[in-house]
Amino acid sequence: SAAVLLNADPPEHVRQRRVVNAAFRPARIREMEPKVRHRSDELIATFARRGSVELVSEYAVLLPMRIIADALGVGDDDLLMFKKWSDDLVIPIGNAAPSVDQVRDFITSTQAFADYFSDELEQRSTDPHDDLLSDVANAELDGERLTRAEQISMCQQFLVAGNETTTKLITNMANRFAAEPGLQARIDADRTLIPSFVEEALRFEAPVQGLFRQAKHDVTVDGVTIRAGDHVWVVYAAGNRDEAKFECPHDFDPARENAREHLSFGNGEHFCIGAGLARAEAQVAVEAMLDHLPNLRFAARHEPTYEDSFILRGLKTLHLEFDPVG
Repeated sequence: SAAVLLNADPPEHVRQRRVVNAAFRPARIREMEPKVRHRSDELIATFARRGSVELVSEYAVLLPMRIIADALGVGDDDLLMFKKWSDDLVIPIGNAAPSVDQVRDFITSTQAFADYFSDELEQRSTDPHDDLLSDVANAELDGERLTRAEQISMCQQFLVAGNETTTKLITNMANRFAAEPGLQARIDADRTLIPSFVEEALRFEAPVQGLFRQAKHDVTVDGVTIRAGDHVWVVYAAGNRDEAKFECPHDFDPARENAREHLSFGNGEHFCIGAGLARAEAQVAVEAMLDHLPNLRFAARHEPTYEDSFILRGLKTLHLEFDPVG
């Protein structure tokens, strides 16, 4: 696969970023918000009267998956296949010891994804729709389009980044409501706190704990010299707990004034291109919890087990109870 966005350096990264920036412009995100709310309401309706939910599988996985599928123009009939690809393509991310079957699934799904989207990109290049896939297929910079390999790799990144990270964020926020009695009621009483609550959730428990990078120059950090060409593990989550930056960093404060200055979306030219969409989905999810899942609390069967990844931070399951509304 081609190096794109997350894995590309300038000048390729700059070129790629410029041709897809329009796909994530604020106006496009605002246009998507009604669909995000509609998809959220559809999912909530399946368990709202029950008073209990396994939030990961019944909501946190499905909402971002359906939104990125909508953005890529994938129909509801292909959602199960799309979910399978998403699960398989994320296998190498932070998994230190994948099984033979997992590696086989990754290879098979990578090829199936490429075949599916190669056909879709070809169609969109001659018959564009109002979706992200058409933006990728037809974006030009100085008369030059992305190569097909770049387009497919970009769609893979949108799939994984658009799914896994937001799933973890939504789950972490619901977990925080259940873990801190009174927090959900506080946010419900003052909904102007919702945006800062989302930012504090991103800071407090970053869905992406860090990424590997390669040093471009010699640099010394805390007395340790990193040589040009060395691979380093940059842990954004640790920076988010820096006491020199955040007062009482290990406390969760939904009114923290500088919470938005976290590193959970990265920094500089590699700042997450989908940050606006992630924030929009997260705010819709919080509003849905306040409106339809009041008094969230851990169910008796709740056992906090985290994903087998040192990159992605999120619970495998989250069994909750709540007071049914209506």
